[in-house]
Amino acid sequence: MQALIHFSKRAYVKWQKQPDGGYLVTWTDLRFWRDRDWPFRAEVRMDSQFNLLEQKLGWHKKA
Repeated sequence: MQALIHFSKRAYVKWQKQPDGGYLVTWTDLRFWRDRDWPFRAEVRMDSQFNLLEQKLGWHKKA
């Protein structure tokens, strides 16, 4: 996540509480608008005690 924060000139951060009690935190680089979406992002999934479960960095592809 530090790489995206350092690299990104305009980052947007969003957090969401998950059904299992954990959290999803997403950092989005606002410079990369494409197809009505912000595809370049970093995501961190944490449990309810804020322990890291998963992290992703890169281009988000629509399914």
